Amino acid sequence: MEASQPTLERIRARATGDPPPRAPIAPRGPTAKEVLMEANKVRLEAFLEDLPTLYQQARLENASYLGHSEITEALRSRLFYPVKPPSLPCSSCGAIAAFQHEDTCRGATRRWIARHDTAVRAFYRALASEPSLEVQKEPLVDKATSLRADIAVTVGNSRYYYDIQIVAIAKDSARSDPYETLREAAEEKRRKYRTLGAFFQPIIISAGGLMELETAKTYRKLQDLIGPIAAAQLDSSIGLALTRTRAISAASISREAPRGIASSLWNPSRRDPQGLS
Repeated sequence: MEASQPTLERIRARATGDPPPRAPIAPRGPTAKEVLMEANKVRLEAFLEDLPTLYQQARLENASYLGHSEITEALRSRLFYPVKPPSLPCSSCGAIAAFQHEDTCRGATRRWIARHDTAVRAFYRALASEPSLEVQKEPLVDKATSLRADIAVTVGNSRYYYDIQIVAIAKDSARSDPYETLREAAEEKRRKYRTLGAFFQPIIISAGGLMELETAKTYRKLQDLIGPIAAAQLDSSIGLALTRTRAISAASISREAPRGIASSLWNPSRRDPQGLS
């Protein structure tokens, strides 16, 4: 039986005292992961090249700085990621910017008002698109107190009133159960409009889109009244208003705090000359 060449080389090296020659290193081929990545890259490039022009333009917009801001905010919220480290103060109000602080920061009051008004407009347009419905914005409920609701809808011989409220379930006074927080807001609305009785229905939605249980039933009935197309537009309009408000608020909070606020927060002597408060 003939010895293999590597065996002969080892025997010869022991006899002569010379180190055995090193076997040539075979070039490493690509791993299965690298092959798969390359294949997917080729497929993606081919897919993008075949996209219609309008789709390519939309893709560029979605990837732009401004175009992806709302998507980024939605993902940040879904992943429970704070807008800035919890140890840093909010650049708007000076409080610690905990998770969902953008829903409770007093510096965002104007955006809350704009969000409410956008939601009211969305409901009004959706309901007004149905010819069989008579819709009125800000109907007068009580002349003595000038109390108004957000929307009134006449269906047949009946007139129903709705008032919309967006609730921050992360506020200090919130319950641990978010549905309980929303229910309390709904009860407060019913007390405010108690003279309307069964003809009033509050629409209570959290800043992130969670509906109070009775509101969900009311919303479903309104969707049935206006049909699937208008209902889908209403869903999109409200969802976009909620996400956009959070995105704008989060962007303002994530900015660096003004120097004066930051100094007074972390330096007691700057906060109070006596160092007592």
